[in-house]
Amino acid sequence: MAYGGSDHLPVDGSSLFGRIARCGLISIATGRTLLLLGFVFAAGTSTHAWAADSATDDESTKPDEAADVRPIDTVCKWGLLPGEPARNSIYLGMWSYHLWGDSDYRTDNQLIGGVYRGCYAGTFINSHDDRTTSIGWQRDFYTRTREDLRLDVGYRFGIMHGYDEFSIGNSKLFPLLQFYADVAYKQVGVQFTWVGQAVTAGFLIRFP
Repeated sequence: MAYGGSDHLPVDGSSLFGRIARCGLISIATGRTLLLLGFVFAAGTSTHAWAADSATDDESTKPDEAADVRPIDTVCKWGLLPGEPARNSIYLGMWSYHLWGDSDYRTDNQLIGGVYRGCYAGTFINSHDDRTTSIGWQRDFYTRTREDLRLDVGYRFGIMHGYDEFSIGNSKLFPLLQFYADVAYKQVGVQFTWVGQAVTAGFLIRFP
């Protein structure tokens, strides 16, 4: 049925809606709005019923959980890396010892860093007194707890910037694979790491 030039809905007089519209109580704009709201309500009701059935059948596919996925989770919980995303932590301070090489290497490296949802980032003064930064993924592959004590063993995989001798071209960038062991009592502890010829130790603080 085509609409005419009137600002009221053309109607079928046999219906209640039609009789109301013929009386001029519902304009075309209002009628369209009511129809649209009706479709939205019907669609929302159907979606809600489907979501409730899905939640009953499979708890792992709850719409609320799917809606809570953040972009950082997509990146930091990258599934191709083995292990579990490391616990959220702040790292403060780092002291290093080189198993071989120059005895004049810097040992107080002044690290500030952390890990959040499986991604880590940090900056420190390297053994040649140059500022170095690193970013990447952090995974635990072994965990053991005893009351308030916890041991996490894992690795970091990422990229570093700041070492001339390991640089890819002149970029000062190079890949990193570092192993660590976190020993914590409740929310505080110490992290030990090993990479190449260096072993390090520093403090950590857990957070939710």
